Amino acid sequence: MRLPQTQKIVEALRFLNRTIDKNNKRIDEWVDNYINDCILNGRPVEILLQWCSGLGLEQRMKRQGNQFVPLQSEIDLVQKEILKIINIFIEQNVKISWIVTFNRSYIKRRKLPDSVFFAYITMIKGLAIGIKELEENVLFLDWEELVNEIKPNQEILINFDRFVNKKAMEYEITNFLQMLKQYPDALASEEDLRCEAKERIAYESEEALFLAGTKSPFTDGKFILIPLEKPERYVFFNLLVNDFSKRICSVVKLYPWRMSK
Repeated sequence: MRLPQTQKIVEALRFLNRTIDKNNKRIDEWVDNYINDCILNGRPVEILLQWCSGLGLEQRMKRQGNQFVPLQSEIDLVQKEILKIINIFIEQNVKISWIVTFNRSYIKRRKLPDSVFFAYITMIKGLAIGIKELEENVLFLDWEELVNEIKPNQEILINFDRFVNKKAMEYEITNFLQMLKQYPDALASEEDLRCEAKERIAYESEEALFLAGTKSPFTDGKFILIPLEKPERYVFFNLLVNDFSKRICSVVKLYPWRMSK
């Protein structure tokens, strides 16, 4: 039986979900059950938001005069959208524990330099200063502060074709090439890109095992995942954790770091 608090919270989340995109991934009942269980057991609802920190930020920093100036979309995300979600829970007297991680590529040649990466984190963290609800409920972290090292999953690498069908791989390569067109110096041969895609998928599979496993920073490996990219970005997280995508709760606007051309 769903508690009245749970019903009001998920109703508000589903409303936000519908406003993002008419084709947005719908919120699975896993989220309802998780919130309900947290309330019944007196535990805070744990939330993870992963903030992509890709090579595009290096170009943006140069365009902004070798510094980061927050975009309106970034300001709105931190000071309005995240705040709104926190207040949905506060209004129902439900505690939350929200972690925002800044994630760089696992692939060394695509990893954002430290100087740019930490300058960006500092800028985003500054947007939360002085806002009580954010300071009390949200923790901003470099992903590597949560986990020392993730290695590509060997089972995926060795038996790749058993886990990932040809159609899914071709779709991944197409999307990857489309993204890389923004950064001509990052392009490589198609064969290199295929090897890189396999490696990245193996990394993501291992990341899912970490997040949902016994060493997870979240209680029992359970949490709500609020994406800043299209939910399809997490499709390969399901390879070794069948229900991983059920955690996804797409309720904020996507890609807040992108500058208009």
